Amino acid sequence: MFGYITIDKPELKMREYDVFQGYYCGLCKTLKAYSEKSRFLLSYDCVFLYLLSAAIAGDEAEIRQENCIAHPIKKRYVIRGKGADYAAAMNILLSYRKFRDDVQDENSAAAKAASVLFRRDYKKAKEKYPEIAAKLEEGIAELSEKEKSGCTEIDEVADTFAKMLGLIMQELDPVDAISLYEMGYSLGRWLYLVDAYDDMESDREKNRYNVFLKKFGDDKEATKAAAEYNLYASANAAVRALSRLELLKNKGIIENVIMDSIHKTTKRVLNGGKNGSL
Repeated sequence: MFGYITIDKPELKMREYDVFQGYYCGLCKTLKAYSEKSRFLLSYDCVFLYLLSAAIAGDEAEIRQENCIAHPIKKRYVIRGKGADYAAAMNILLSYRKFRDDVQDENSAAAKAASVLFRRDYKKAKEKYPEIAAKLEEGIAELSEKEKSGCTEIDEVADTFAKMLGLIMQELDPVDAISLYEMGYSLGRWLYLVDAYDDMESDREKNRYNVFLKKFGDDKEATKAAAEYNLYASANAAVRALSRLELLKNKGIIENVIMDSIHKTTKRVLNGGKNGSL
């Protein structure tokens, strides 16, 4: 997973940060139900999905203090809600498909090992959400084909990944499915392109596919202009989709992610600062 969709911590209230951390730990504990090792797949992107599902549903969550293997000295607050299992399953499905994609595209030894290691967890998640798993497999295969063909069209490759995240988010609520799809689509488009721009130099060195390199080659000025336009357009589209959603809880945290964090991440990446991911 990418790990770019996360909070802007300095702009959060202390209580909001504690709540975010509770959802983070809650998703980690839910992943443990698949296997202990699956917790290493935990992604900020799917923590946001968990937060958003709770915000849309407004369901009561169980809050407990529990031990944490990564922080053994002090117990952590853990928030467990109805959306945790869905977010965990999506975390596993997306992570596993990324491993398989890396195997096919780069014959990566590390990705081969990971795909074997997490195969059983993937099957469990797929059994729970077979229709979504099938559509994600189709989407990843389509994206892989476009990348292998050396597609130079930014909209075309970004659209393929955007549709997958739109599909995942629209399932959170049938009533707000359209706005949720639009938010997921916008975030998915932004996510694919911010990762591509962030990894340009690494992709150049390793001769990996990157839509910006295919489109503009060594023209850094044109590359940055296109990236800036597309990234801010996608980020602003996510803000517009958010404005149409009724958030019953976690509103400050959700707005922090969509209205603050992704815009600051965009600016940082455009200016050459690596974002980093889980």
